[in-house]
Amino acid sequence: MKINAYCESKGWLFDDLKREFADSGAVVSDSPLSGADAYICIRSGEFRKSPKPERTVVQVHDMRRYRVEGAGCVSLVHPAQRKHFAGFGGKITMQPIGSRSIEAGQLPNTATIGFFCREVGGLKGSSLFAEAVRLARAEAKFDVLLIGWELDTIQHLGRYERKAAGPADYRRITALATCSVSPMIPLSAYEACAAGRMVVTTPRVWPGGSPWAMVRTAADATGLAAVLRTAVATPQLFPPEKPFCRRRWILEQIEEAKNLCV
Repeated sequence: MKINAYCESKGWLFDDLKREFADSGAVVSDSPLSGADAYICIRSGEFRKSPKPERTVVQVHDMRRYRVEGAGCVSLVHPAQRKHFAGFGGKITMQPIGSRSIEAGQLPNTATIGFFCREVGGLKGSSLFAEAVRLARAEAKFDVLLIGWELDTIQHLGRYERKAAGPADYRRITALATCSVSPMIPLSAYEACAAGRMVVTTPRVWPGGSPWAMVRTAADATGLAAVLRTAVATPQLFPPEKPFCRRRWILEQIEEAKNLCV
């Protein structure tokens, strides 16, 4: 059975997903291929390109509202997305993507706060993070590791690497900070939890209702700074939490597409 996973290649997460779909047996492409038995639309806005909407799994990776009428299945990654698809009459699944294969390793010798993302119009909270770091550094010393894109305005905080964070990068940090406005869980947070690192975050809706043991939440710069100071003053390696696995998610998406052919 030919399952075609498609989206335009624009870097970052979706290109990673295309590679993993290919490794798991799907045929990947920038645009949908004619003659496939079923399709997986990785970027929601490209759903209308599918030649067989009723045999298409539409993935939704953000909090936007999309037109998905006629789709065979809508695949959500966070429960907060459901409100945008309340009127959809077809099948809806909800499963977090989760983490790649992450090894915890040891904490770095120098206390280091990681901030891994691509800033999008301020929605990832880079300015909030910068203010929290400024406040925390009034009483504590620590390094900052920035990995991602569009973080030029805060590169003065520490080391800035323009790339996507890899599994080994989590061993370089003591704790991960994430300050986006969305209630969804960033993939970097799942991966930091899988590495046993503390996660310092703005308020979010966690699967199951409660955050895991290594998660610390604060709503403003003052609160975040206080948690950052605690993270670097008493560095702690937590038992890894990895209830969600990206490879398993990939395989389940392929199975959903196959089920649309039955």
